[in-house]
Amino acid sequence: MADVIWRGLQGITRARRSYSANAAVGDTYSLIHNQKTVRYTAVSGDTTALVAAGLASAATSSGTAEWSELLASSAGAVVTILGPADGTPFTLTTAVTGSATLTAGTPAAGVSPHDLADAANYAGGALPVNSDTLTFPADGADVRTGLTALTAVTGLVIRRDAGGPVVGLPDYRSRGYREYRPTFLEVPAATVLVHLSARDRAGAFRLDCDATATVVSVIGEQAGRLDGEQVEVKGGTGACAVRLANAAVAVVGGAVAVLAADGGVVRVEAGVTLGAVELKDTTARIGATWTALDVTGGQVDVMRAATGPLTLRAGTVNWKGSGNFNAPQLGVGAVLSTQGGADPIAVTGVIVKLGGNAVLDDPFTRITRPYSVDLLGSGPSGLNVGPDARITVAARP
Repeated sequence: MADVIWRGLQGITRARRSYSANAAVGDTYSLIHNQKTVRYTAVSGDTTALVAAGLASAATSSGTAEWSELLASSAGAVVTILGPADGTPFTLTTAVTGSATLTAGTPAAGVSPHDLADAANYAGGALPVNSDTLTFPADGADVRTGLTALTAVTGLVIRRDAGGPVVGLPDYRSRGYREYRPTFLEVPAATVLVHLSARDRAGAFRLDCDATATVVSVIGEQAGRLDGEQVEVKGGTGACAVRLANAAVAVVGGAVAVLAADGGVVRVEAGVTLGAVELKDTTARIGATWTALDVTGGQVDVMRAATGPLTLRAGTVNWKGSGNFNAPQLGVGAVLSTQGGADPIAVTGVIVKLGGNAVLDDPFTRITRPYSVDLLGSGPSGLNVGPDARITVAARP
């Protein structure tokens, strides 16, 4: 168990691909980068050198975002394509018609200070191994490539210092096309501890727990904002846990058994499998079902169908999704509102328990009638249930 420090010490060399062309009149030579194709059709009198030059010229003049980050040239019958200037790897495929041929030469991989797979980028000159602690310090280079290089390393502990490097890639390249390379750090770590500073921007740390029971803890200096989360997590197995304090976190896939927040911002996308959710003084938007939702202060928007039980001790829950109220309990002054949604909410046979000064706000009668309300220190003034309602008064058992 060693401490491994990420630095980003490598220089930059562009990746290179080369292809040798023949000269087949009337046939077409194509190079394809991220589904964007450049092509040249050989004409009478073309030599192999002219075919290579024509294909290089087509790549240079393409005008597409994908090809604008590459450099194309030719020498004799060989056309050469250089990758992005920062050493990022790239993929290239070929297609030909008729008797045309493009014979691949030996490729050269790019090198970069942003490559997690390059041992030269670590202080000790070696990648982490099982049960090591990997630290991303504040002065480390951003981590953009090689994001799947550590998938075979087990028991890893990962620490990221406040103001440290950006780990992961945005979904879109600066050139404007959707990224086809891995965008999340994928690692079966046991523990991930992310510290954030006020300087950290959206997408500062993107983590895929890789089907592992990872405990992810995020500690920040400010609450952040929805849709601008500094940390994005893809959950692993049902045992994965995400905990945050005064930070902005998005859960964008996978399964999370425990999601706990004390201040800050949480966004959960549709398709995530959630277990117990505990939110204190948190702003949240939840697009997934849960096993149990416990809210103490803050504001939570429920965006999709939800079926797990809700305990609203304080704060506001805006139920914009459909689903069922599973015996919701409201504490003193809490508000459960159905405004902002359109789908009906089934609660037949379920008791809604209202504490003192709590409010059940259903002015447009989205809640399916009849249902029961237990006034625990509250009164009928806490019921905004729309017109034409009949309230039956009965003693609590």
